[in-house]
Amino acid sequence: MLLFEYESIWVKELQRQAAPNIVIALAGNKVDLATKRQVEVADAQTYAEENGLIFMETSAKTSMNVNDIFMAIARKLPKTQDTSNPSGGRGRDNDGQRVRVNQSPNQRVTENEGGCCGSKRGSFTLSGALTGFIISIIIAYSNIVFLLVIMTFVLSGSFVTRYKFDIKQSKINENDHQIQTKKYKKTARDHIQVLCNGSIACLYAIGYCWKTNYSGLSLPIDNKHDSSIYSIGFIFTIACCCGDTLASELGSVLAQKNPRLLTNPFRIVPVGTNGAISLVGCLFSLFGGFIIGLSYIIGNVIFCRPDYMINTWTINIQLLFYCTLFGLLGSSIDSLLGATLQFSGYDRERNVTVQLPGPSIERISGRNILSNNQVNLLSSFLTSIIAIWILPSIMV
Repeated sequence: MLLFEYESIWVKELQRQAAPNIVIALAGNKVDLATKRQVEVADAQTYAEENGLIFMETSAKTSMNVNDIFMAIARKLPKTQDTSNPSGGRGRDNDGQRVRVNQSPNQRVTENEGGCCGSKRGSFTLSGALTGFIISIIIAYSNIVFLLVIMTFVLSGSFVTRYKFDIKQSKINENDHQIQTKKYKKTARDHIQVLCNGSIACLYAIGYCWKTNYSGLSLPIDNKHDSSIYSIGFIFTIACCCGDTLASELGSVLAQKNPRLLTNPFRIVPVGTNGAISLVGCLFSLFGGFIIGLSYIIGNVIFCRPDYMINTWTINIQLLFYCTLFGLLGSSIDSLLGATLQFSGYDRERNVTVQLPGPSIERISGRNILSNNQVNLLSSFLTSIIAIWILPSIMV
């Protein structure tokens, strides 16, 4: 390793975490640097390229700045090195492509394939897929439009969860005691997560099925059909889940500034803190509710009578507006529960946000009462109850 080194927190973190396959060149601020081996930046970059290593240049203006950059890269790297490649965890195959040499041939991924690798990883575990399949069958039997709505949520949720996943993992560690060795296992949803996000909606679908005498018809939301209450409950449950998912997954990586705690807007907290909000996250929660309302309207246009939009255009406009609004409301309820009933802590040794207390964890907010899945379940249920209580009397 070629390293310009000076005494600081991030250097100790580097030495503790990194396998010897990173070349780092610090440019600027040289007065504070105790040179370990003097090389030019260009020489360091050439050395990295020739040996299949990762090159990183930084101005090192602040220790936190460098540490964040390093942690984002370090989590992509294998912790153990192949002895056949002294230069580090990456080498070249016979075609001259860089590969991770400590992987088996079946697992080997070239640099050019990095973008498509994510599409080959499962969004669900086996138990999650089976649970989701059963829920989908029930929902499709009750109303085919409901299936379109929940598929919109599943597809959008899977996409945003994988979006810039490495950056999220560099700052957030949701289950510190259950770290998996394969990245896809961290993103794959198991049966518990599927139930917490889909069970309430499934119950509303069953109620709708009962009210429509198991006909499978897609009836509009109006004051003439008793099934409208169950339709509202279903749609706004999913609007809450989608709004919260988009807000948490995209707000954490696209927001330019650290979020603020919902229960104390003047307090800035680390990314990944339960109950943290940002302007970008709020906008995406609105968008999440919007696409759920839009998918329901499109589904009814496709599967209902041709004159559906003509006869119900007023209700559809209101529905789209309230779905958008309840995407934000549901996300806010989730944040409120997270800020008060869910533990958030900061591990300074590893520079990550965690959700479990420990001896070296500094508490940020909340009590260790509810888990993330329980918060999702409760927030979606409360959002649907509010929608059922308010909307039938104001939607005409």
